[in-house]
Amino acid sequence: MIEPIPGESSAQLRRMLDSVPSMMASWDRTLRCRFANQAYEDWFGVNAGSLVGTTLQDLLGPTLFALNEPHIRAVLRGERQVFERIIPGPAGVPRDGLAHYIPDIVDGQIVGFFVQVTDIGPLHRAQAALRESEARYRALAEYSPCGVYRARSDGTLTYVNARWREITGLDGEHSHGVHWKRMIHRDDRADGSLAVHCGSEYDLAFRIIRADGQVRDLRSRGRPVAPVDGAPSEFVGVLEDVTEQRLAVERLRASESFLDRTGRVAGVGGWEIDLRSQQLTWSERTRRIHEVAPDFVPTVQQAIEFYEPAVRPIITAAIQAARDHGTPWDLELPLISATGRSIWVRTFGEVERESGVPVRAVGAVQDITERRLRHAELHREQTLRAELERHTQELNRLLRERSEMLNVLAHEVRQPLHNASASLQSAASTLAVFGEKVASHRLSRARTVVGQVVSSIDNTLAV
Repeated sequence: MIEPIPGESSAQLRRMLDSVPSMMASWDRTLRCRFANQAYEDWFGVNAGSLVGTTLQDLLGPTLFALNEPHIRAVLRGERQVFERIIPGPAGVPRDGLAHYIPDIVDGQIVGFFVQVTDIGPLHRAQAALRESEARYRALAEYSPCGVYRARSDGTLTYVNARWREITGLDGEHSHGVHWKRMIHRDDRADGSLAVHCGSEYDLAFRIIRADGQVRDLRSRGRPVAPVDGAPSEFVGVLEDVTEQRLAVERLRASESFLDRTGRVAGVGGWEIDLRSQQLTWSERTRRIHEVAPDFVPTVQQAIEFYEPAVRPIITAAIQAARDHGTPWDLELPLISATGRSIWVRTFGEVERESGVPVRAVGAVQDITERRLRHAELHREQTLRAELERHTQELNRLLRERSEMLNVLAHEVRQPLHNASASLQSAASTLAVFGEKVASHRLSRARTVVGQVVSSIDNTLAV
């Protein structure tokens, strides 16, 4: 065993006490200093060695001594004292001190007391900063558009903000603890429990059934608070009501499905040109009209080259006029698809501007081949109908002329023939009386011929 050098232990203890930043001193029952460390010079601006034999009243001054006197009396009765005090420094800068007065008891007698005063200004400032941070956190949490909560690892809620209560419909005592778990939809309870995610970040989606019967879709995201002894004791997180988002997505999908079905029926596809980057975007239906691959991404020039060469200047000029003057277009043009099939399309579009600057062109393209074919067929039918009507009119004219001719025959030919037949009959009868049988016979034959002519005319008029 190595023997300590005489006086070394005392010197080492002195060095140790002088290196401590807290004030440490010993005072006897008459309140005279028996020992003071170097920290007193920093706090009061006095030499520690010169304090020995000095009274506590002289060190503290009348005001500070009066504040401390109740604690001095108590420690001299053997009662430990711990209290905070603001101590003025040598440069007029006060310090927040935490004082410990400890009775010095020898053989059962209180012979004085020990003093330890620690600067707790940094602690107070840290506490104030923490309180300010917590106040900011609570203010942000209370006015957050999301529900904010703090929970233990078993899901027990210890804090929720107003938005959380609004989302869940829980208030008062029901907004804390584990009441919220009973609201989780029975099909989602495994996903909605925080307990199974202990120790890691989580992003959960689940449904709740509120007390008013509403089923709401929620999203909960959180992370564990810095663990103590390796195990996280709390989680903090946010809660969002995503019901309207889900409904909006469903409506959007339904709308897109409807537009896709409508596009298939009507043969209409959409397109958009970013005029700043010249990037062209085609819808799926537009690609189908052009008969290109689903992943085909055309340039503006490639899109123009699908049109037949004779009409490319027309569509180019339409796009330029829309860009320069804001003139929309609506054209029907022939197009050759990627497979070489000749079709007709209706293309229409317009330019959108921001602050007067054209930024994009948007529009649609429609396959109107069937309509054009039906139109051509209808045109042919109309041409044939017009030709038929012309022939009908010509036939009616001929029939009218025939009718007029027959009327002439009826009035200008038949009547004289009847008259002649009657005259021939009368002459034949007269000649027969006078015995002119040969002449009478010839007149009768002439009358027969006239009768045959009249009969032919009557047959013609009867048709």
